[in-house]
Amino acid sequence: MESAGEHLRAPPLWERGGGSAVGRFLRTSVEVLFRPTRFYRNFATRQPAGASRWFGRVHLGLASVLIGAAAAVHFLWMWRMTPLGVWPSRDLGVGMLALVPVMSVAVYLFIYWTTRLAARLTNWEATYWGLRLPLGVVLRGLDYHTVHYLPVAVVAAGTVIGYQVMLGRGMAGPFSAQKYLYVLSGEIVLSAGYLFQTYWIGMRNMMYANR
Repeated sequence: MESAGEHLRAPPLWERGGGSAVGRFLRTSVEVLFRPTRFYRNFATRQPAGASRWFGRVHLGLASVLIGAAAAVHFLWMWRMTPLGVWPSRDLGVGMLALVPVMSVAVYLFIYWTTRLAARLTNWEATYWGLRLPLGVVLRGLDYHTVHYLPVAVVAAGTVIGYQVMLGRGMAGPFSAQKYLYVLSGEIVLSAGYLFQTYWIGMRNMMYANR
């Protein structure tokens, strides 16, 4: 029976031996990113978590740095827009060096603990409905879901930093801030929807395998 057929599933390419580790990492990332349904439908859920945990940490780290950089640039821009925001341009580099690591760590911890909370809630809901979806299986699936934070981070960083470049080159006027904030807010809403949709694809297909 396919819904119980763990034998029909296999570990992701990242977890298999042979070849370049970088190549296996990249190919697995592309598969999860562009074919999530296929990936999770063939995903062996009952495997040690070591390899998947490292996969998740790397992607979460990359996304956190990008989002942290975007948050730092946005914060400094907002600060300079306020009456108290006296920040000489020569000190912007110092501000960035100080803020990016802090923001990146904050983003990493926020996503990490939010993911853990989501995993527990998913496990409790599955248990309530009589589905076999142990916490370890959920966490293993979410390790690979972290790849979906990367496009969100790239879009956010591109929007924030791109806007600052446009301001610096005179391509955006002083009254463009409102449009920029609207675009950024829209991206946040769409990103939340995208992350939930990809999360649900993963959980749905893992529940299909564990009923």
